[in-house]
Amino acid sequence: MQNGFAFFIGLFPSNGWLIEFVEKLKLAQEAWIKFRDADLDSLYYQKDKQQAYGSNYRCVER
Repeated sequence: MQNGFAFFIGLFPSNGWLIEFVEKLKLAQEAWIKFRDADLDSLYYQKDKQQAYGSNYRCVER
């Protein structure tokens, strides 16, 4: 495993549950990012966002 959790996982002798937890956490984070992006796209749907929304869009820009 080559990520930031490798050291943390190595600390536990029986780490099967932790590996599964980290995998599910990553999936949840990816789903949240997709939801966030879709939500912002629905709120700020104009092609030229800076022109349409001005400085307000900079506050929520990804």
